[in-house]
Amino acid sequence: KTNKDYWKFNLLSSEKQIGIERPIQYCIYKKGSFFKLHRDNQYDRMISISVQLTDSKEYKGGQVHFPPGPFTANQERGSVTIFPSDTKHQVTPLVEGVRESLVWWVCGNK
Repeated sequence: KTNKDYWKFNLLSSEKQIGIERPIQYCIYKKGSFFKLHRDNQYDRMISISVQLTDSKEYKGGQVHFPPGPFTANQERGSVTIFPSDTKHQVTPLVEGVRESLVWWVCGNK
């Protein structure tokens, strides 16, 4: 519904079905790990999906941040963050512990 009402991406693949990119990416961030500011919109990616697997009490840092504003993704275990793949975002350096997440993309055409 969000896509239909706001983003209006054409999420049909050549087979006329929603294009889910495979494989799902399993990410492990250890102390000092980060992901620089980037966009996910290569390879016809339209929507990015991230699932937090680690309890936020088990690590420090490692926030998914959407500059220039103050918005950061929810860090509670099991939280899901969904956003247009052309949105700039980053993962801040992990200071302590280990952070795990799953990331995948819905593909289509504009």
